[in-house]
Amino acid sequence: MFCLCALTAVAHAGDAAPSGADETAANAPAPDEKEKAAPPPKGKDWLRGRLTLGVDSAWSDRGADLRFDQWLEFQVDPPSCPKLHLRGSLWLLEDAIEESDRSSAVRDINDATREDVHFRPLYLYFQADDLVGRSTLRLGRQRILEGAAHNRIDGVYFKQRFAIWDYYVFGGGRATIFGDAFESWIGGGGLSVRPLRGTKLAADFYYGEDDRRSLPQWTGGRFAGDDHLLALSLWQTITPNVTFFGRYAWYDGKSDDIRLNLTGYIPCLDVAFDAAFRSRLSFLGDRVSDLTGFYRVLGGQPRNDTYFLALHKPIGQKIVFSVEGEILNVRDEMGLAQSPRDYARFGAILAADDLCRGFGGSVNVERWDVDGGESLWTVGGEVTKRWKCVQVALGSDYQRYEDRVIVYSGPNALNPYRYSLTYDMLPFYGQAVLGGNTLAVELHEDIRSVYLRGKWRICKDQDLSARLTYEEDDSPESPYWRAIMEYALRF
Repeated sequence: MFCLCALTAVAHAGDAAPSGADETAANAPAPDEKEKAAPPPKGKDWLRGRLTLGVDSAWSDRGADLRFDQWLEFQVDPPSCPKLHLRGSLWLLEDAIEESDRSSAVRDINDATREDVHFRPLYLYFQADDLVGRSTLRLGRQRILEGAAHNRIDGVYFKQRFAIWDYYVFGGGRATIFGDAFESWIGGGGLSVRPLRGTKLAADFYYGEDDRRSLPQWTGGRFAGDDHLLALSLWQTITPNVTFFGRYAWYDGKSDDIRLNLTGYIPCLDVAFDAAFRSRLSFLGDRVSDLTGFYRVLGGQPRNDTYFLALHKPIGQKIVFSVEGEILNVRDEMGLAQSPRDYARFGAILAADDLCRGFGGSVNVERWDVDGGESLWTVGGEVTKRWKCVQVALGSDYQRYEDRVIVYSGPNALNPYRYSLTYDMLPFYGQAVLGGNTLAVELHEDIRSVYLRGKWRICKDQDLSARLTYEEDDSPESPYWRAIMEYALRF
């Protein structure tokens, strides 16, 4: 196992630059995609934005990977047309060195294609405010932040607000940044009302089409389908410190998903909390989506319930103690092919900021206990030091994996034939494979890493950050190195 790719989200020393290995960053909504664009501050230029230049390298005994990336995010607000706006976020990556085989741990999702240059417009749209009463119109590539499904589209979005009501509609072609833009269409809309102070009710509808290849080309197979999703939602302010959110969704006319969330603050205990419950009411198979779901890799998700609770308690002015727990219970057993399986996860972190002369740090521990013999222990910590314009951190992590995998018990020469029999049959495998031809193997692996990161605030609008990570584990490719550097300019 190798987890350097998972470190990408924090490798930029606090700057949220996009990363090819991090699906969350690539699919995150644009920070400026609000209902109504904020006008530029008085005295500021009408062109604002951020330019990030980065280099990312990883290497081991079996390979090396070197990549450059540039990320331009901008806002254009013409002073003479205060109701017109242009928003954009453009991401460019270049693979300079890619010397690794298909099984090398230094590879990530960007190495899955043969292209050396990747251009990915995350969003690029024109926005007009108040064309028809209190309204918002957007044209171009954008993320739909409302409704039953969050999709990136190349199309149009319109929203209008009046009194206690508001409605929105959208439509266009589906857009994805990790592959070809599918020749498929999506659309939807919603209506919401605020009948009481602190109460909001909403109904959202989504329709999508998909026509893409899901079987090997020699079979001529294609996935072609459409989805209908309807959701009813409730936002309720219970007290000034406690809010509630609930949503019930139907997929193709059948109950699909329910979500409940309670967040707030308890003044008498000085504790902030976040409690959530989610229940999958039907089997989750392949659906119309521009997001890469892991169920497409490991198979469908059966009906399950997830419980989550997080508590945050300040200790004095400079220390915060946080604990969280999550339990997933699968209600439909699917045997060896089940994904996910029952698990319980617990974690805690103690963080301190500027305890003495700019010194701070954190200590964290996390435990995963997965049904079927899998578990994970993680222990880590770091020490930070702040000066006026410089911040440096030295940290270390230790992870202990225990895993149970299914392997073929017969000759390796038969594997291609077994694969052809089971392709696209996951999560059900094939009887030809499960019929006494597999065995379970328990694995134990220790992963140790040390990292050094820093950030230099060159001036008010410029930052330079870097991170160096050393990691070793029990695999023959160990050890691994990763170095990341990034320059950010705000204008």
